[in-house]
Amino acid sequence: MKKTILFGVVALAMLSCNKDHQATKESLQKKQVAAQQASPALENFRLAINEMNRPEYAPTKEYIQAYGDELSDERKQILFEPAKALIISTGITERELVKETNNDVNQILNKAFKIYISQTSKK
Repeated sequence: MKKTILFGVVALAMLSCNKDHQATKESLQKKQVAAQQASPALENFRLAINEMNRPEYAPTKEYIQAYGDELSDERKQILFEPAKALIISTGITERELVKETNNDVNQILNKAFKIYISQTSKK
C-alpha cells in the first residue's frame, strides 16, 4: 500500500514537472517568435536612425542655438513610421499606441528609442 501511494506521488510529481517544462518551453518559443518578428522592425528603425544622421539632415548652428538637442521636424518624420512599426512589433496595437500617446510624435519616438535601446543592449 505504501509503495502504491509513493509511486502515485512520484508519478504526479513527474507529470507536474513535465507540464511545467512544456509551459516553459512554449513560453520560450513565443518569446523567440516575437524577437524574430521584431527584428525587421528593429532593423528598419536602425536604418532610419542612420538616414536621419546623414549630413543633409544635420541641424544648422542657428537651429542648435534656438532648439538645442531637439530633433528637427524633418528628422522626426524620418523616424516616425519606423518608430511606430517598432512599437507595434512588440505586441501593442496601433489603437493602444494612439490612446497611450495621443499620436504625439515625441512620445512615440521616446517609446521607440527605449525599445530600441533595450533590444540592442541585450545582444
